Amino acid sequence: MPKNILVVDDNEDNRIALEILLERFADLKIFSAQNGQEAVELCQKEPMDIVFMDIMMPEMDGIEATKKIREFDRSTMIVAVSALGDEESQKKMILYGAEDYIVKPIIQDVFKRRLQNYLEIIASRKKRHFDQKAHNLFTKRVFNRSLLFRINHPTGLSEFWEYYLLDSPKSSEEIHACVRLLYAFGRFILKSGALAEIISEEDHSHLYLSLTSIDKLNRSSLQRVILKNYPEAQFILSSSMLTFKLPKTLTSLTCAPLLESKEESYEMCILRKRHVDCMDAKTYVENTPFSLLNSVDMLEDNEDVIDKAISRFENFPTLGNLHAIGELFAGHAEVLEQLLEFEHLAFGVRSLSTLLATLDDSKLSLVAPKFLGVMLTTILEDLTQWRRNIFLDKNARDIHYLDSSLFSSCLQAQALFEEKSPSQEEDDNDLELF
Repeated sequence: MPKNILVVDDNEDNRIALEILLERFADLKIFSAQNGQEAVELCQKEPMDIVFMDIMMPEMDGIEATKKIREFDRSTMIVAVSALGDEESQKKMILYGAEDYIVKPIIQDVFKRRLQNYLEIIASRKKRHFDQKAHNLFTKRVFNRSLLFRINHPTGLSEFWEYYLLDSPKSSEEIHACVRLLYAFGRFILKSGALAEIISEEDHSHLYLSLTSIDKLNRSSLQRVILKNYPEAQFILSSSMLTFKLPKTLTSLTCAPLLESKEESYEMCILRKRHVDCMDAKTYVENTPFSLLNSVDMLEDNEDVIDKAISRFENFPTLGNLHAIGELFAGHAEVLEQLLEFEHLAFGVRSLSTLLATLDDSKLSLVAPKFLGVMLTTILEDLTQWRRNIFLDKNARDIHYLDSSLFSSCLQAQALFEEKSPSQEEDDNDLELF
């Protein structure tokens, strides 16, 4: 299958010279653009394997074009074509997503070797073997490389902090929030006399940070601290490990402007979930298998049954009625688990359903039935709104617009059944490091 190569340069002679060099290679389909704007539009219409991007161009320069392409395409190899001595522009191109650069005037033999290397890298990426011994709780399809921080002394935590927040040119608000939490949790584990590890893994679009020995922390306190300090977090918590899933970013860390009200800041965060690859509902539905759409349609009947089951529990708050609600929510979780874009939401609903279906009398006595009924009704209404906006009306500009709110509500419902002792209050305070 031929590789798509895009040559971007406002100078026609430069474009022709590069195209002549490319024509000597077999199985290449060559495209051309006169400026960055044309390049962005072409990449949106036709997936490219390599883009040779001139830097100084009218309308939109190569730096801006690279930034825009990386907003929707992380796999295309972008190679900057720069003038001799223009090191500042070369650095900016690399910062915003270019993988390499070549210098004009282009030397034929050098270009030939470079192109052969680029094509080999692309072929290798498409045949990539993933590490089946992955540690994180989200996926086994991660790259074979990983990074291990041994937390057997405060120095290990400091090195972890410095690596992501001081040394990395690609830090982000998400990474910043996650690192702060993992630092605090690691510090607490060390105080308890235990040792831990932080393991960093990646795939094409996400970074996974996992902390071991998490059983040394109170589970309920840990969830509350995460929701308070990083409400947009995508995380999975097992008996012994906590994994955060973070979108890869190409922008440097910037501080958000301070809001006048802390309450407003928290509400804005919890209602807004940020994703690198934003997808609208119409596009998502068009690319979802028909069999799955049928399963989503059947959720409407399940929602009616859950609504009646919640009313029954409010009037007759028995353990059997609550178990029935849990089993019904499990039906929702089964469908969500098939929708790969919503694994984080699926985990929240599954955790809630499992808890409700397995509670005993001692836990049931901790919660007022009416209050629990209101909370479960809110979750059900959110799920109904989610289904309608994405799969029926298809008017959601971002299919993940409700994920954080729903997931937070599921965890808050679970937290109702946790007895919070004075020692747990102390745990919360100990974990509030910053």
